[in-house]
Amino acid sequence: MKILCLHGAYGSAKAFRTQLDPFVSKLEKAGDVAFKFVDGQFPVNPPEGFGDYFGPPPYYRNIDFDGVDGLARLVNTLRANTEGESYEDTLRALLKGDGAIPGEETIAKTFDRITQYLDEDAEIDYGIFFAGWPPSKVEDGKVKAVLADECEDMIDVPTCHIVGSLDPYLYGAMSLYGVCNEDNATLFDHGKGHTVPRDNTTIEELVASIRKTIADAGL
Repeated sequence: MKILCLHGAYGSAKAFRTQLDPFVSKLEKAGDVAFKFVDGQFPVNPPEGFGDYFGPPPYYRNIDFDGVDGLARLVNTLRANTEGESYEDTLRALLKGDGAIPGEETIAKTFDRITQYLDEDAEIDYGIFFAGWPPSKVEDGKVKAVLADECEDMIDVPTCHIVGSLDPYLYGAMSLYGVCNEDNATLFDHGKGHTVPRDNTTIEELVASIRKTIADAGL
């Protein structure tokens, strides 16, 4: 199986692969899992000193700051990629036969179609989140963060949430965890900050958690 890997803001496929290397290498050893890392579509310039910690440029974002138009451009980019090599076919299928999507008019429609597609024929078997950010919803034509008690929707597929108890963004990651089905959502706390674990003991435990998530998905 292939796991699609999307980096965070101010990232790149190469840098994310390097950050996850101990975990990825360990999981790939069995030969039944492969990883695909892709660059975001928006080049960005990070704050001064960023490269000292996260490596040299180029850096990218997956969605630009102008949320509505940025989302539309993301969806159109998905459609433009080669089938099987996009962000991936999960979202392409719901857009077949449509023309370009003007973001200022269709953000709510886009979200509705994504939700409908996942409800009817879910192609996302499971999710793995390193840190994470609050989930979003469309309200009054704007994208807003949402908490579990503010939304009836839930992520039902098995998920694994890798967090650090010392992460200054922990509450955002826990907000994402809160909208996932508690019966098949695994919480893995490596006890550090906004980092990716690299020591052998933690990697072994993390791989076991990921394997459990994959097994919960019936794969």
